[in-house]
Amino acid sequence: MLRYFDPVAYEKEISGLQAHYGPPRGCVLLADDEGQPAGVVCLRPLDAEACEMKRLFVPAAHRRKGIAQALCTTLLDTARDKGYMVMRLDTGFFMTESQALYRKLGFTYTSAYQPVREELQGQLVFMQLHL
Repeated sequence: MLRYFDPVAYEKEISGLQAHYGPPRGCVLLADDEGQPAGVVCLRPLDAEACEMKRLFVPAAHRRKGIAQALCTTLLDTARDKGYMVMRLDTGFFMTESQALYRKLGFTYTSAYQPVREELQGQLVFMQLHL
């Protein structure tokens, strides 16, 4: 069984949020729904012109309210304001609802923009949007 999610790598990333997603080139956006945490999405630089959307998540209790789309739209605007020319992302091939949202926002499928561990090849899809 393949593991798309690596809990050790995730914990390392979360413990170093500032290093991965901090200003001036990155950010973390949090959504609020009637005073409750309702979602998150992160932006990190890949190079001077390209950035990456990471960690989009909306808990089940807050889904179907447009929160994910609002987070993504705000992140796209933030990336443009920071001077990025392209936003990239990867997601699991099985995350069809996420892919539909990204396509709705104008993302298109592309080849891998970073190395992919052999055991994950075929498990990920890559997308990008020219800003």
